[in-house]
Amino acid sequence: MTSIIKVNNVQNTSGETIIKKDGTITTVGNTGDSVVTTGVTTLGGITTILGNTSASTDGKVILNCSQNTHGVGIQAPPHSASATYTLVLPTSAGSNAQVLTTNGSGVLAWANDQIVTGFPTITSCTPGTISPSTATTVVIAGTNFLTGLNLEAVNSSTGAVLNAASFTIDSATQITASFNIATNGNYFIRIENTTGLAGRSSSALLTVSPGPVFSTGAALGTVAGGTTGAIFTIAASEAAGGAITYSSQSAILTQTTAGGMNCTLNTSTGVISSTGTGFDLNDGSATNFSFIIRATDPQNQTTDRTFTCNSSYGITAGAVFN
Repeated sequence: MTSIIKVNNVQNTSGETIIKKDGTITTVGNTGDSVVTTGVTTLGGITTILGNTSASTDGKVILNCSQNTHGVGIQAPPHSASATYTLVLPTSAGSNAQVLTTNGSGVLAWANDQIVTGFPTITSCTPGTISPSTATTVVIAGTNFLTGLNLEAVNSSTGAVLNAASFTIDSATQITASFNIATNGNYFIRIENTTGLAGRSSSALLTVSPGPVFSTGAALGTVAGGTTGAIFTIAASEAAGGAITYSSQSAILTQTTAGGMNCTLNTSTGVISSTGTGFDLNDGSATNFSFIIRATDPQNQTTDRTFTCNSSYGITAGAVFN
């Protein structure tokens, strides 16, 4: 059997109203009362937690642990603040390390907090060397790269600051950027997040250099077939005066079978020489050769040049008559 009692007010034995229904507003308790609920309580519409006028305490909701031995509370600002506002919670739980932010009108959202996240760090820049006055894409690795950051290259000698031509924040640990820098030199990478927290690479990670330049002409001339020893010297240099290394990009230079030059290249000096049967294998047939030499500077910049030369036999083998 189910009994239903319909009333607008419920009073205690002292005649105090403890539950009151007035239109669409239901009041539980009186000013100064503490209302305790157990189990699951479902409230609809707008629920107001009153303050205690006589005790000058502000409205407060306390969430207890399962044993009701301790709890945490959410409390209204004091009366003196004259605060009237509503906070609207985000639509999701957010991500690790994010914090709540407000749009100034009470709408809350999750956002990355730059102080919690920390200062940006820069660990590498790949490639580490680019040519001057040439837009070049580099990949910067590090930590704490946040939306809205500013990316700069700082000349280690002059302190000149140059902004990246463009960049994309791939993630919190990687940026893909384009630099177009006219002045040769070494550059630190500096990143500043929107709150002013900034970091600079501990060393100059980016070098602007024109790369190796060949001083040896492309046409090497004619050499008698069968010549041994040093035949040609290839020379290149770079702006900083660093050592250049040389490598052959053509198999024909060292080929020791028919049609090959039968030569070796000294990677440090650029000297091309031949041994054994000598240049062009001394096969008696004049041949035109074309081969590519690559010069590499200390910053691993490279420059390739195609060289040509000829072998000859008989009286045309490079003899000089006066």
